[in-house]
Amino acid sequence: MLQATLGASAVLAQPGDRRLCILNPLAAWLWEAHQAGYGVDRMAQLLAARFALTEDEARTQVEAMVGHWDRAGLLGEPGPDPMGGPAAVPRTGRFPAQRQPDEATPVRYLRLGDRQLGLAVDDAVVAARLAKLLGSPGSPSDAAVSHTVHLAGTAEDWTLWLDAEPSVSGTGADAALVETFHALCELASAAEERLIVLHGAGLVVRERIGVALIGQGGAGKTTLAAALNAAGHVLLSDDVVPVNAEGKLVGLGSSICLKPGSWPVLAPLRPDLDTAEPLLRFGERVRYLPPAGPAPEAPVPLRLFLFPNYRPDAEPALTPLSPESVLHGIVTAEAVIRHLTQDKLDALARWVASAPAFELVYPDLDSALELVEEALGAVP
Repeated sequence: MLQATLGASAVLAQPGDRRLCILNPLAAWLWEAHQAGYGVDRMAQLLAARFALTEDEARTQVEAMVGHWDRAGLLGEPGPDPMGGPAAVPRTGRFPAQRQPDEATPVRYLRLGDRQLGLAVDDAVVAARLAKLLGSPGSPSDAAVSHTVHLAGTAEDWTLWLDAEPSVSGTGADAALVETFHALCELASAAEERLIVLHGAGLVVRERIGVALIGQGGAGKTTLAAALNAAGHVLLSDDVVPVNAEGKLVGLGSSICLKPGSWPVLAPLRPDLDTAEPLLRFGERVRYLPPAGPAPEAPVPLRLFLFPNYRPDAEPALTPLSPESVLHGIVTAEAVIRHLTQDKLDALARWVASAPAFELVYPDLDSALELVEEALGAVP
């Protein structure tokens, strides 16, 4: 069992697993008693004495806690993985010969973050549209190619190949563009080699401050990230933010995916939004917009965690968060962790506690930008 301290709390995980179990101070205290060899009866006695409970009340709480540990896989075989994050594109179906890659298709080399990828697209029209989605990836270098991606066939009958293996087939240009774009971002994130891959957006604010906007779908993080980018701050990544082994945010420099609800509020900030071609993505029309301003040049240290929460009827509010709440929010937002070791878990706990963090409740973009400025005042 892997265990790391997070303030008065604790974080537990199985070696190599992808799940994290976050124990609040009381649960961490009971876990230490359990690890010391105390049974349920003795743990109930200790809890009753510490909090002036009856032994029946204390036993009920201890039994509930031990049952939770068991279901989380801390006492035996783990259950379903709540930290698995988005699944990789599935390898499915049969792949007819006419959709095999054409070896004559030229390969384009591009940098996404700190990875160099090879990209080949058989259909020239789809290739041109995909180039717009990718924005301005970094220039190719002499570095080794980490992965190859080949979109074989036509817009109406295609197969996506990853590292010379068929990954997914489909029909329609929109589906081909969306699948290829997300495969490239996923390969560039390379979760196995990272400390963690966040579900959120990353920015460099005031030229030196790395900011992570983290949250589940609909929290408003992408809209806020787009507004900050339009205000002159460098957009590192949208949707996924790789964090390298040193705890720095890695910028992919790819386009930001904007849902219809954000179009009216962002249109005054990004006049080019109206000219961006809508694409059907997972049943919803979206627009991919290249980042404004320069592309990220190098990974940046994280200096601020923000958890946006768009609530149109709420008063603007900025609430400090504990490291325990930060890690819980990261897990809830479906971050991806791979190949856990004790060193990685210790590093993750230190990283989570290394920067100030806030929940940012906002009813509109103007108030959100004001709250971001207020939060930046807490950055040392």
